[in-house]
Amino acid sequence: MLFLGTGAAELLPNPFCTCPLCENARRDKAERRRRTSFLYDAETLIDCGPDTLSACHELGVSLAGLRDVLFTHLHEDHFSMANLNVITMSSTFSGRPFTCHVSRAGWEYLCKVRKAVLEATGGRNDLFGAVERGFYAFQPHDAFETFSLGAKTVFTVRGNHQGEGPGERSLHYRVTENGRTLLYALDGGLYEPESLEALSGFPVDALVMDATFGSAPLPLDSGHLNGAHFLLQLESLAKAGVVTEKTRVFAAHINHKHDWTHALYQRFFDENSRVVPVTVARDGMEIAL
Repeated sequence: MLFLGTGAAELLPNPFCTCPLCENARRDKAERRRRTSFLYDAETLIDCGPDTLSACHELGVSLAGLRDVLFTHLHEDHFSMANLNVITMSSTFSGRPFTCHVSRAGWEYLCKVRKAVLEATGGRNDLFGAVERGFYAFQPHDAFETFSLGAKTVFTVRGNHQGEGPGERSLHYRVTENGRTLLYALDGGLYEPESLEALSGFPVDALVMDATFGSAPLPLDSGHLNGAHFLLQLESLAKAGVVTEKTRVFAAHINHKHDWTHALYQRFFDENSRVVPVTVARDGMEIAL
């Protein structure tokens, strides 16, 4: 498993920003963060945003074996059709399309956008051109749904984060394979009771969770987490039997609108996490279950 990107929508550094965190990241390459994307294995990718292909380029990663992309939601830092459509330029396309898994509300929004583009261009521009040509397909899912991807069993959880289209909420993914489980929980704030109940009693081996706002204060109903709320959620997941002493926990989707460098964020977790150690993820970090 590989973190292709661990940043939020504006990158770190934000090219238009001269705040202390951005200036520090310009000086120190290790502080830089691409927009979030996560390679589960050679066949499965979670989110494909505007930086995913450049991350693959830099890290020497091939997506030629891709079969499934699990999209958390359709915000532009997680979902890029331009990057998906690069498959149409492959000289070695196998002829087997990969599947893009999205929320049902997200799918309905995409269909409306496609219709509007077709009408506006007189049919000359079809956002689903690559779909029609058999390069990839879309599969909508509801929250709290279970489906299979080969040997993987995937369970969708509703995240507390408003997506791009009307009614779209982020989907978090619990992926189980060969008796090992990952819970991928970007983007999202504190879980609502229904989501926490749906996860309850099913321990995970690894958790990747939203840590967007670091030291910045946030209301409890925010669609993202800061460092303090990350620990609140971690405690709730531990009480629900989701996080155990064996769970490896990673913080990601981190922006520049706070005061913590990578080292300071890591120190905060080292000094304050009472449940289990937390690792602040970096771009290019590999993990294994």
